[in-house]
Amino acid sequence: MNSSYSHDRPGFDTQGGALPPLYGAQQENAGQYSQQGWYGQHGTVPSGVPGYPTVPPGYHPQSRVAAACLAFFLGGFGAHNFYIGLRGRAIVQLCVTIGSVAIIFLGAVVMLIGLGDPNVSYDDDEVMTGLGALLFIGGCLLVLAVTIWAFVELFMILASNGRYGQDRYGVPMR
Repeated sequence: MNSSYSHDRPGFDTQGGALPPLYGAQQENAGQYSQQGWYGQHGTVPSGVPGYPTVPPGYHPQSRVAAACLAFFLGGFGAHNFYIGLRGRAIVQLCVTIGSVAIIFLGAVVMLIGLGDPNVSYDDDEVMTGLGALLFIGGCLLVLAVTIWAFVELFMILASNGRYGQDRYGVPMR
């Protein structure tokens, strides 16, 4: 059964047939055992119920091509996850990317401080240079990890695998 995304004909699917009654809705001759639940009061079914995605009026599904392009070009910043509604994951990607760039910058500054004056030799300069190099390499590895993470999600979007085949309302991406 196809689900209807338009609200111009509520209660009908895209093929023109009537949808089955919502769970918990009052039905004729239901007797004393009927349950008037949340679904009957508001007339909607929460997202994730097969065949009944809850979407706002006039909503158009997200584009898989747009999500894939965002994952390819801005994946490290979590732009594709913001686009399809995975805000928590997007915020983690954004924070890790910004943090790793800050670590790279800090490592470069510490290395430059450690290099110091070439005419003066101190043991602390070697320690500072080594610490700066470790910070720089660690930041680069974090950037690499986020980049790999974004590319894995790019392929998951293209394959419509799991949560990446749907937008924030559970509607399949077009």
